[in-house]
Amino acid sequence: MRILVCFRTGRELNGVTEEEWKRIAQGTMNLAYLQKVLNPSDEAALEQALILKDGYQTDGVNTEVDGLYLGDDDIDVIAKNLFAVGLHQIYHITVQPEISAENIAKGIAKFSEMYGPYDWILMGCSEYPFDTGLTPVFLSEELTWPLIAHVRQAKVQEQVLWLEYEDEVCLYTANRSDHVILAMDNAVHPYLRIATLREKLAVKNKKMVELVADDFIADETDQSFAPTNMWRVDNTKNCSLLTGTEEESAKWILDKLLQVQGV
Repeated sequence: MRILVCFRTGRELNGVTEEEWKRIAQGTMNLAYLQKVLNPSDEAALEQALILKDGYQTDGVNTEVDGLYLGDDDIDVIAKNLFAVGLHQIYHITVQPEISAENIAKGIAKFSEMYGPYDWILMGCSEYPFDTGLTPVFLSEELTWPLIAHVRQAKVQEQVLWLEYEDEVCLYTANRSDHVILAMDNAVHPYLRIATLREKLAVKNKKMVELVADDFIADETDQSFAPTNMWRVDNTKNCSLLTGTEEESAKWILDKLLQVQGV
């Protein structure tokens, strides 16, 4: 079993003030001084892949998790930690932050064909703070694989992938045994596990594999699908307090679900 996790990095934004957010939205603030961190939803995807690895290996299925980093930051420290917690190999394709989601997807698809085959591909549902969410969609089209977005958690049940995912109305579950792309969001396990000192020492000599961007991405300057000014500070969802009998509550939920589905 082979699992690929695609990830990018961003900046630690917890200490950013409201005024600084306005400057970020206007493109007038340099984020270089902020600490580099894993994109939050990509971090959830990395942890989810390791959970799946643990589950398959418990069932006696040898499983490897590879990482594909797309970006221009120096992530040697992050990579060392990822090796320590259980990634088999990490590949690095240097791309500029403003590259379009379509070109990113084409690069991932070509990488998967050259270095695969992979059984599952995981990534974050969106790139914080841009929140475009387009890369998984384009990747699904490139590979002709099904995409399940807004995945909260996944686990192995009798060597079958069990999923929990959501939309604005309901939680859903599904079992999958085919190739699939999972886009993590609002994850049950949002943070990467912590490596022990022994685990870190065991991988101290491991290094990322550096790849040439031109081999995977034909025209990095194509910005035709790059959304602009799509900034969102939080991911607040709408909540409704249900009153009345169980039958009335159930009818309200059903009506809402049918409304969203256009039935």
